[in-house]
Amino acid sequence: MNQNLKHKYVEIHKQGWMPIFVNDRLDAVELAGICVAAGFKAVEITCRRSRVIEEIKSVKMNYPELLVLVGSVVDDGVLLPFLKSRQKDFPSIEQLAAAGADGFVALLPFSEATLRKYSRDYLLIPGVETYSEAVTALNAGAHFVKFCYKSPERIAQLNSAPVHGLFPIFYTGGVSIESIGAYVQAGAALLGGGWDLMLKGIYEQLQNESDIVVMQQRLQSFKQELDRARFEHGAHSERLLSSDTDEYLAALTQYHPFYKESVV
Repeated sequence: MNQNLKHKYVEIHKQGWMPIFVNDRLDAVELAGICVAAGFKAVEITCRRSRVIEEIKSVKMNYPELLVLVGSVVDDGVLLPFLKSRQKDFPSIEQLAAAGADGFVALLPFSEATLRKYSRDYLLIPGVETYSEAVTALNAGAHFVKFCYKSPERIAQLNSAPVHGLFPIFYTGGVSIESIGAYVQAGAALLGGGWDLMLKGIYEQLQNESDIVVMQQRLQSFKQELDRARFEHGAHSERLLSSDTDEYLAALTQYHPFYKESVV
């Protein structure tokens, strides 16, 4: 198993909250700097941004230790060439990997061939809608499964007793700071949100003139609320957060592909 990939998995899992760079006028390198200053180890830059390849390279050049997942990815198949016929610069997974991406996130599913091809070297988080889609994706090599636009109650059902709480769910879709606790309690492994969500009320203003201090404070408030909820609901502890990679993985109750190597 790729030890570097295992380390990246744990860094992202410990972080818990994923800052998502959506399509806006905010500078990606500046946003990455804000995340690094706030103690974040990973970000997601989406393909909704028109210069995503260039931004991945720039962020990696300025912050080489920062993990960069790429979101809103479209897998190879009939949809990608059609999209490229309308947006000629829309990148393929192969192009994103060559630019330095550490992993790929999508609202759409990934084919089993893609999951098997990339799962040894890249973190893969495909979009799913059903139990069977989640199982198929995990069997083929996905590291998390992404559900969107569902209530905390529905997320709790998806990871309820009959499925033994096995799904490592990355949930996005309008997560407010007030709803973080409910999604953590429901069993989501990861949560994420765009800067439009985190900067609600001042988002347009900050696209015209950024305020690094305010933006970092907003980002940290989401992370602090997630940490609080994880501690409250027993999803994390100070001891667990300070544990090494294998000890951390051994303590997880949701599926991960490294379980055979972690300490029991």
